[in-house]
Amino acid sequence: MHVEVSESAVIKAPAEKVWALIGDFNAMPDWQPDIVASRIDNGASGKAVGCVRTTTRQDGSEITGIQLDRSDTGFWYRYAILKAPVPIRNYVGTLRCMPVTSDGTSFVHWNGTFEADAAVAAEAKRILSESFLASFRNIARILER
Repeated sequence: MHVEVSESAVIKAPAEKVWALIGDFNAMPDWQPDIVASRIDNGASGKAVGCVRTTTRQDGSEITGIQLDRSDTGFWYRYAILKAPVPIRNYVGTLRCMPVTSDGTSFVHWNGTFEADAAVAAEAKRILSESFLASFRNIARILER
């Protein structure tokens, strides 16, 4: 079953400031509340296309992903999950930040598509949606002080 999850938020900070926090593929522990550690496995920079990242969640489980492409001037990156503790396949996600030019805020959008068996698809979608939204709340808390 093909599944898509998409969440967005407006952050009261300029896009450059938001991207400075979230734009490094290896920086998830700085803004994603469930991630406690991150490492680039192939020695590359977190800003290098092709870098492989393994993140550790609070429960000790790990997620390995690869950065597929990115644009630092366009404030986005696209990645694929190679290994996860949930039964999903072919996950590809994009994290994007866009300036709201009328007031200096930022529109942040995170989406992912994946394949999953029907029995777990709805739960996997719920987990990802909650993770995306928790991240946005944390980004806002960090940058809107």
